[in-house]
Amino acid sequence: MDKDLSSVLVDFQEVKADKQSRLIHAFIELYSALFSYIEQEANIREKVRAKALFSKQTEITFESITKNKSVAPHFEHWFAFDYITIIGSRIFDLYLREQKHTLTKEMLEISSFMLLMYLHPVKLISKNDKSLQYIDIFQGNKIDAETFLFELRAEEGDIIFLRCLQVGFQKMIIGPSFIIDKQWKEVVMNELMTINDLEEGAIRKYLKENGMKYYKYRKRAKL
Repeated sequence: MDKDLSSVLVDFQEVKADKQSRLIHAFIELYSALFSYIEQEANIREKVRAKALFSKQTEITFESITKNKSVAPHFEHWFAFDYITIIGSRIFDLYLREQKHTLTKEMLEISSFMLLMYLHPVKLISKNDKSLQYIDIFQGNKIDAETFLFELRAEEGDIIFLRCLQVGFQKMIIGPSFIIDKQWKEVVMNELMTINDLEEGAIRKYLKENGMKYYKYRKRAKL
């Protein structure tokens, strides 16, 4: 009986690992396809409009948005997932409507979670080269997540703005993150806690539309 149970558990772990592998592969394909789509199909006027809004929110000059290598990835991910176009849709929404017929079952599953991503603040507990543990400031729970493509240079106790995505059985940090400078921590958190106390779900909606504005309070790299 114990032998049979052991066999069942091994089979379950194999199935779980196989599903996770397929979902990770599907996410990478979807992520790559999205940014290829943006590069090839994004309306130039829409990008100009987006850069003007991004510049206003972050207080970064229009010219620096694409020329500054540390800023450009932030703009690209904000443009893909948060920016609202002139017709009232987000770029990722438009991509899904146009390309839905080309996406696999796994891609569609992941896309539903990607639609919910938003920049939000967390408090770092610990990190290594590939993962980090943090506290969700508004929920209060500890979360373990894997990093993806972008390196995060942060220390215990730092307030970090990031996007977290559920991919199968694990969480992944998508896109670049930024750390709030210590001198602005209290100002930023007081403002966000006030919004969070308004009503349930208020902070999520607010940060989906305005999370990028806190980039102006980021910790700057030392020269």
